[in-house]
Amino acid sequence: MDYDFYEDEFFYWKLQADTPTELLIRESWNYYKVLSPGKMVDLTHDPGTPWRQTVLAKGFNAEIEDRLIKEHFSEKLLNIGIL
Repeated sequence: MDYDFYEDEFFYWKLQADTPTELLIRESWNYYKVLSPGKMVDLTHDPGTPWRQTVLAKGFNAEIEDRLIKEHFSEKLLNIGIL
């Protein structure tokens, strides 16, 4: 569930079943849902991650650029053969 501030209402995201997007989200959720909070922090703060790159370049509390996130996860998807 999410909230649309412009329409001032809650809504659910709808994914079309059996599409590459739905598969990616489902597989990602199944992988990450079992990890502890500490392990999630470790993964997101590893060298080379968008968080680490941003902190080193701009300091804490800086906004992580969408471009960095897209590049990072696109590379991960290429490595496992999804893209």
